Amino acid sequence: MTSLPSMLERTVRLNPKTMAMSHQGRTASWQELYARVARLGAALASYGLAEGERVAILSLNSDRYYETVFAIPWAGLCVVPLTTRWALPENKYALSDSETKVLFFDDAFAEQACTLLEDLESLQHAVYMGDHECPSWAQSYEQLISDNAPSIASGRGDEEMAGIFYTGGTTGFPKGVMQSHRAIWASALGTLPEFQMRRDASYLHVAPMFHMADFAGSMGTTLAAGRHVV
Repeated sequence: MTSLPSMLERTVRLNPKTMAMSHQGRTASWQELYARVARLGAALASYGLAEGERVAILSLNSDRYYETVFAIPWAGLCVVPLTTRWALPENKYALSDSETKVLFFDDAFAEQACTLLEDLESLQHAVYMGDHECPSWAQSYEQLISDNAPSIASGRGDEEMAGIFYTGGTTGFPKGVMQSHRAIWASALGTLPEFQMRRDASYLHVAPMFHMADFAGSMGTTLAAGRHVV
């Protein structure tokens, strides 16, 4: 089966102890990153959401952003990367349109996340993935990881929806483009020769991680068991 969790599981088998991620002094091997994803996935599963429910990310690039992209489908849920260039009304529209239940956010978007949580009835949980003190109205990312044992990945994959990626909305409201697990695998495979992805290669996340331009390279690096640098 092709799925985002199976991609990560494959990479860990190929390259368990090599560095997978480097970000602002934090590093993790593929084995360590895998364990964190499995724990965060367990935390998301404990929310009791139905399979395929949406979980959004509103954050600047980080190692935690990458982990969350995999933890969401790990729990059998669907990732919604929000555009960091949007103002509150656009993000409110995307969250309402996708009926998102959980929002991950960092320090740059704490104020906006608080407003979204207050204004949207469909939004049930907020997870703080920043580096400072967790707001009282949110749950701590690192606490969720430490409080939960690793879980087995969801069996969702292939043609089932993995993510909803919103367009720029230049001629009207943004459109939510649905991407299957298989489509993301196909995109990742396509980057291997184009980006010369190998196990000894490093991929620098320069484009924003919500954008498909970075997402394709990110998945390709994962499939190649290379190294991510944020």
